[in-house]
Amino acid sequence: MELSAYIIWNIFITLVLAPIWFQIRQNSAELKRHDILLNKTREEIAKDYVTKKEALSFKVQNVEQRLNEVIKISFGLQKFLSISDDAFELASILYPNYDDWRWNEEMKKQSTKIWSNK
Repeated sequence: MELSAYIIWNIFITLVLAPIWFQIRQNSAELKRHDILLNKTREEIAKDYVTKKEALSFKVQNVEQRLNEVIKISFGLQKFLSISDDAFELASILYPNYDDWRWNEEMKKQSTKIWSNK
């Protein structure tokens, strides 16, 4: 049996190009599915705040804007953390405001391990 160029081309298409085309089509369908699911989840995002006394829930408006804010904050944190590998050196760059209502006496006492309170 003689292998002509036509038979070789058919073998090439069947064994090489067909699986590649099938994989591309399958990935494209999966990508569309993920895009649809992502858009559905972005339509309505609820944010919950829970304390010992109450629980609050609200819907986030302008999801794209909030995601951009999170990305910018993440880059800022990444830049800050790249300054040093030492946690105490990073803490020394910042100093807490003890007049803030969130600082109770126990927290102030524990903070002396990080910041020297002079």
